[in-house]
Amino acid sequence: MNGETLIAAFAAYDFDIHFDFLAKQLASDWLIAFCIPVIPLALHWADMPKVYEHLDKATLCVHRVIDIGPDDPRYSSAVAVRVCAAGSWPSLVWSCRMPRERRQSVADLMAAMDMTWDKAAESVDHIASISVWLRESDDRTMGAHYQSANTFIYCIRCGYILMASDARVSDAEIMQGLPSIDEIQTLTPTFPDGCGNFSHSAHLFLNAFLSCAAVCDQLGRHAEALAYATAGLLPDFAKAGTTLNDTRILLQTAQARALARLGRVSNAGLVFEAAAEEAHRHGFWLYEAFCLRDLKIFVLDEMGHGSHASRRVGAALRLLNGPAEMLTPLLDGLDAAELIALPPPDVSYRIVYDTGEQGPAEDDDSEMRAELEALGVMALHKRAVSQGVNVMTELKDAMASGAPKAALVELLLALPHPQ
Repeated sequence: MNGETLIAAFAAYDFDIHFDFLAKQLASDWLIAFCIPVIPLALHWADMPKVYEHLDKATLCVHRVIDIGPDDPRYSSAVAVRVCAAGSWPSLVWSCRMPRERRQSVADLMAAMDMTWDKAAESVDHIASISVWLRESDDRTMGAHYQSANTFIYCIRCGYILMASDARVSDAEIMQGLPSIDEIQTLTPTFPDGCGNFSHSAHLFLNAFLSCAAVCDQLGRHAEALAYATAGLLPDFAKAGTTLNDTRILLQTAQARALARLGRVSNAGLVFEAAAEEAHRHGFWLYEAFCLRDLKIFVLDEMGHGSHASRRVGAALRLLNGPAEMLTPLLDGLDAAELIALPPPDVSYRIVYDTGEQGPAEDDDSEMRAELEALGVMALHKRAVSQGVNVMTELKDAMASGAPKAALVELLLALPHPQ
């Protein structure tokens, strides 16, 4: 129950014994590749001393993996650990809102593995070329691979931006380098007969939509964050969707934060409430506390319900092991001890959200632009045709321009939109 067996197993983990054993039995040491023991410790218990202890132990193990060279028979197992750790650890650390020094330690580990913004594509492509389970970037085969190099590249590049104190990449370069929604949907391996995709349906911390939404949130690009999060919440596996509760909680939170910052406060409140309820129901109590914290800061304080909101956060924090002084740095300015000491929330207290709320017109335009810019050229072309744009004149001119994607976006924005 609640990961106790897994936690005990990692407490007894010895790299010199268990790495080789797991590589032989399971093709690689997935225990450290995805930092699996940290997940229940963090998301259910928020037992931060043990979280950091296990994270440090896993980090030392990955550093030892880095030293395994191509002449070593364990090399294929080692490169699997490298790519999986670089792809998943940043999302784990980001989702737990760990302090800056913890993020930077992950960035340093990624740099040691040549998994930075600039080097990730080359490194992942090399690993894909020698791994049967990882589909290469230029391969479009469906139903034959466990993961795709593209998904790892997206997640690793975004992860490095989220972790590094100074990634030495401009905001413009980052936004230009993010994949479109169409690219994510097209390049995610999908299995037939409704089996879904492993990239987004099997792993909590390896979701390209979530990674892109998180980066956009960090850069203040809220319309784009909303577009990625909304696309990620589609349950359609053929469109790289997911039904994982934990991933959906994070995507809902990203969606709600973007809505709030775009002025759609009541809509944001409804999404935060849904995410918090789902987090509580499935035992992701740390995520519940974060949902309620964001609900307080972005919505309820503004609506005049700040005291009630604080009590709700305090009730969620009381479910966690803490301690309070180690939870405070995760709460973006709130004091865990003060919140924990508050009385329980009044169960009869009711908040009414304006379900007919509309955001400012300029926000609607920015959201539409973000949605369009997330599409590829051919998807934009198809959309323009479906909306009646003249193929022989306007579309022909747009496609012949020096920047067809930008021209198509402006063409579609200029069309009348239903109110």
